[in-house]
Amino acid sequence: MQAALGMRRSDIVFLIVSEGLVIGFLGGIVGAVLGSAVGIWLEHSGLDFTAAARGIDLPFQGIVYPDWTLSYAVIGMLLGMLAAGLAALYPALRAIKMAPAEALRQ
Repeated sequence: MQAALGMRRSDIVFLIVSEGLVIGFLGGIVGAVLGSAVGIWLEHSGLDFTAAARGIDLPFQGIVYPDWTLSYAVIGMLLGMLAAGLAALYPALRAIKMAPAEALRQ
C-alpha cells in the first residue's frame, strides 16, 4: 500500500526492518527482565541435579549455581533485536517485489 502511495522501495524496506528492530527491542527488554529475574533467583537457590545424577560419576556436585551478570542480559537483548531485524528483512524484500495491486489483494 505504501508503494501505491508513492513511497520508494528503499523506504519500504527501511520501514519494515525498523519495525522489526523495534519489536525485537521491546521483546528483548521483556526477555532480559524475565530472564534476569529467573537467573538471579537461580544464582541464589541453585539447580538441584542430585536426583538426575544419582549413580553417575560427574565432576560436579549435585547443585549447580548459575552465574548471572548484566552483560549477559544486555547481549541477549541485542541478539534478540538483531534476530528480529534479520527476520524482518525477508518479508521486506518480498514486499518490494510485489506490485501494489497484488499486495492489496493479499
